[in-house]
Amino acid sequence: MHRKKKTCSLWKKKNFVRGTGAKKPLICLVGEAPGKEEVLQKKPFVGRAGKILNTLLVKAKIVRKDLYITNLIKCPIFKRKFPSSKEIEKWKSLLASEMHNLQPRIILSLGNHASKALFSLFALPFTSMKALHGKTFRISSLWGDLLLIPLYHPSAAGRNRKLFSTSQKDLKKIKKILHSLHSKVEHV
Repeated sequence: MHRKKKTCSLWKKKNFVRGTGAKKPLICLVGEAPGKEEVLQKKPFVGRAGKILNTLLVKAKIVRKDLYITNLIKCPIFKRKFPSSKEIEKWKSLLASEMHNLQPRIILSLGNHASKALFSLFALPFTSMKALHGKTFRISSLWGDLLLIPLYHPSAAGRNRKLFSTSQKDLKKIKKILHSLHSKVEHV
């Protein structure tokens, strides 16, 4: 018996998980791909990694409902640990369109694959998460200047105490950047 392969294309939305959150966010978080719980609830970061993300956000005093949270790949990649280069390329243009529509001031890329894709979109060289996490990259986009900040994926922080601590520090820096942005807006 030959089973038909389950697929999720840009147009077949059975397992498609859209981004959720603020309609005009200052910050957009971009993860890799939805997992089982995300597919069931049709929301990004509601499973195990989402719980870790929530803990990190609370500790940094960043309110989740003020953010927009999405994934590079909108459908699950259950049987493999990482997306293929072909999948990343396929979904990158949809992510670019999503960012253009949202026009965030800050994009936080969560993990290696989302960071590589976003660095590629903005023509930046990517070396490694270890070298780049928590660093701020200023970018001129079609909708104005923005900051791209790569962070470790919450699931990596959940597996490694040192990365959890590093992620906390990185998010606290982002809270300071947010405060600075709010101050500039109030003084204009």
